[in-house]
Amino acid sequence: MWTSANLHTFVVNKSQIADRLTTAAVTINGVEIYMLIDSGASVNVINNNSFQKLHATGVMLTHTRVRLFPYSSNTPLLAS
Repeated sequence: MWTSANLHTFVVNKSQIADRLTTAAVTINGVEIYMLIDSGASVNVINNNSFQKLHATGVMLTHTRVRLFPYSSNTPLLAS
């Protein structure tokens, strides 16, 4: 069941991205990272390397009650 606190997701590996036309350079706190362009996405997820680059500039995570679910699954993803 979809609610604002239960969102479904899917995985896109770097090798699955055909070209840079589907990504954009995004600058956050002066750090440039590449993000997949998905105008229908409810949330954006970054990999650990991108987070570490951002964290080094003082970007902090905030707590959320949103749970992400793999596509067609009833089991939420676990944060690491």
